[in-house]
Amino acid sequence: MSLHCSQILSHANCIVGKALRRMALRLSGLHNTGAQRFLDCF
Repeated sequence: MSLHCSQILSHANCIVGKALRRMALRLSGLHNTGAQRFLDCF
């Protein structure tokens, strides 16, 4: 995989992770640290 493609996928994964975490927190009102650590954007 090219570096450029890898960067695009990494950025997309970051956006999706943030959106999923925000939605999950809104729906459940619970703070799941395991899920947050998994979805964190580095």
